[in-house]
Amino acid sequence: MTTLAYRYHRFSTKSQDRGSSIERQDEVTLAMVKANGWTLAPGGPIEDRGRSAWKGDHLRSGGLGEFKARIDAGEIVPGSILVIENLDRLSRENVRKARRWIEEVTEAGIRVAVANLNKIFDENSLSGENIVDLIQYLLEAQRSNAESQRKSDMRAKVNANQIEKAQRGEIYSPRGPAWLIDINGKWAPNPERAAVVEQIYEWSASGLGYASICQRLNQMVPAWTRGWKSEKSEWKIGYVRDILTTHMVEGEYHRKAVGEDRDEIILGYYPRIVSADLVERARAAKIARRGTGGRSAAEARNLFAGRTVCAECNGAMEKVVNGNGRGRKYYYFLCRGARSGTCVNRLQYRYDIFEAAALEQMLHLSLDDTHFSKVEETAPLLARVADLRKEREQAQAKVNNLLDLIEAGSGSANLGGRLDAREAELAGLDQALAAAETELELARGKVSDEDHLKRVKEVREAMDSDDEDERQQARRLVRTAVQGLVERIVFARKKVSGGKYERRIIMTLVGLHTVLWFDGAGNVVRVRDHIDDYRNDPTNPLSRMMLLASGKDADTVGRSLNSQAERAAKTTVDS
Repeated sequence: MTTLAYRYHRFSTKSQDRGSSIERQDEVTLAMVKANGWTLAPGGPIEDRGRSAWKGDHLRSGGLGEFKARIDAGEIVPGSILVIENLDRLSRENVRKARRWIEEVTEAGIRVAVANLNKIFDENSLSGENIVDLIQYLLEAQRSNAESQRKSDMRAKVNANQIEKAQRGEIYSPRGPAWLIDINGKWAPNPERAAVVEQIYEWSASGLGYASICQRLNQMVPAWTRGWKSEKSEWKIGYVRDILTTHMVEGEYHRKAVGEDRDEIILGYYPRIVSADLVERARAAKIARRGTGGRSAAEARNLFAGRTVCAECNGAMEKVVNGNGRGRKYYYFLCRGARSGTCVNRLQYRYDIFEAAALEQMLHLSLDDTHFSKVEETAPLLARVADLRKEREQAQAKVNNLLDLIEAGSGSANLGGRLDAREAELAGLDQALAAAETELELARGKVSDEDHLKRVKEVREAMDSDDEDERQQARRLVRTAVQGLVERIVFARKKVSGGKYERRIIMTLVGLHTVLWFDGAGNVVRVRDHIDDYRNDPTNPLSRMMLLASGKDADTVGRSLNSQAERAAKTTVDS
């Protein structure tokens, strides 16, 4: 009869994951299985990574807990063997709990083989010669349990002290983010590295993904770290991802609360080096890029990736290429299900025609100031503004000190002259700060509505530029904007006659409650929107754009759009 062997491996801490703990256990347990001629159970070894035998949570959950549940459910055949390296892989819990777990397993007909002892425990042998080994193990487990409790109490006390120091803003550990330095026991930005972090966030906000950002960094900035398995210093995708997701750039310190699973959040432990606005834009752009990756992601060949679905099967639409036999290529949207034979919608929709029609309708709405931020200028300007604000704060403090001395009746004769000099310095700093903040606003893309329409037109033209870098940059910019505005694009068909179908593409915009219907030639055949909700609101961005584009008053624009929609509705085949 075949004896199934289930091997079990466990280690307690994440640091052991980098060592040889699992490899050693794998080698020892596999050798015992082969020596006894047992058959390895399907599915590979049972593993609990980063679970402590002292806490015993792996006995109730994790891989070992699931194995015990399968035993209780009768899914593990009696006579099977659980193979472990040593008894401490199972538990160092309370003696009674550990003994009860082993007894329950052996009573169910499952044997426990211990490689280091070269012993096999079953229900009968536990009352025979092997009982001495089990008692010795349980006594050792009890001692280890007490030691683990003592160490846990010490760690909890250290943890509490560290959190108290962090709450006071004091550095409790020399290990910190690579962009910060220790100045008199407080964290402060390293100006050059803080500017690099700002640049990473700006790149993310402008539409670049982790891989593209890594490529730029490796070309421009020496790497700050080196992987533990790598001898080469280089920027890695994982490190860039960590920078773009960490709370430390916002000044927050997250640490496990003492004795609890929740995080203790301490504000202001680190200095904020990325503005809240930039953090929000970068992470929103990252979310918007989900589903747009792939070999062509950096080129943004498909502006609508992740937003397109088939009306027939609700599956994704793919961008495919067809040739005309004369070297000319045409790109189409085609239902993925139709390609595999599971959807009846086999119509192809010209990509270039739809892209041009869609951008004509909504590009000026999707591109806002944030999409025109000049990433190469923003980081140094942010540093300049921060420095000026600090200088101004120090100058104001000096002015206040002099005023206090004068009010206190100090006899120094030159206090008045010193106060004049300090106030002149403060006025100069105010002027310099205002100029720097204006430059920063311009670098972040803030312009008038008229200039905004001009630059939108320039972006649209750049998308067709002969210069590859300019074209790709423009397309990435537009892709990020489109992903933030377009909620869903449905590709439908309408049967007309003789087995022929008309193409219909329905694009829904996020938040504006606007739906546009296009035919296969890119014509807008129907518009549905809630124009009455905002046509007379001059503060609404959409209203400003409509008025500016038409040069007419709000009522005229509203009537014109409504009449166009009515005419389109009369001639449209409802999809």
